[in-house]
Amino acid sequence: MYIGILCLCDYHDRTFYDNLETLKIDIQSCCIDVLRYQLMNETRSNIMDVDFHYDNKFKNDEGCLNGHLECLAFTESRGFPWTRTIYAQAAVNGWLEKCLKYAHDHGYSWDASVCEYAAANGHLECLRYAREQGCPWDEIVCEKAAGSGQLECLKYLKDNGCPWDASTCEAAATGGNIDVLQYDGCQWDSFTYREAAAHGHLTSLAYALCTRKWLSVGQHDVRSSCS
Repeated sequence: MYIGILCLCDYHDRTFYDNLETLKIDIQSCCIDVLRYQLMNETRSNIMDVDFHYDNKFKNDEGCLNGHLECLAFTESRGFPWTRTIYAQAAVNGWLEKCLKYAHDHGYSWDASVCEYAAANGHLECLRYAREQGCPWDEIVCEKAAGSGQLECLKYLKDNGCPWDASTCEAAATGGNIDVLQYDGCQWDSFTYREAAAHGHLTSLAYALCTRKWLSVGQHDVRSSCS
């Protein structure tokens, strides 16, 4: 005897939930760390999973990298030590409101790398905030900004007294960032020409050559034909 299967739902009913708009949750590794900690330490869970082990160590800098303030605050509330790269990870992606201010307000120490990462990635607001709150900076900050072509950050650095040297123009030439290379006032040396040539940035090299009649690049004398 054949017994057919009767489906009580029509097509619309069967696919109704597939078309609903739901809350999008940005699950990252820091979120998994929080979940694992809670399951292992703060809940009476009967979950048995041989692959679900937790070593009581948080990668709390990943919370900053992902901009997950809740995960960062969770680690702080549970007394986990913060890593030295927390500020750097926040500055890389420009998480000013989400993480950078939180870390500073909770007394975590910082260094010039915060300004370096903010400048290199073009996060002017993070750079400004860090400096206004007393974060140190040095020539490397300008070098990072120039190498990444972050002209607005470089302008801010110069206007606010950040030191720079020939490495700034060298980095600009390495990255082929001619607008940065043309920015007024920064000194350069033979390494500027050498890096532009070595990385195939002919426009930057031509501009550099047009500013000098004679220069030495390695062991070869190059004469500019510009008038």
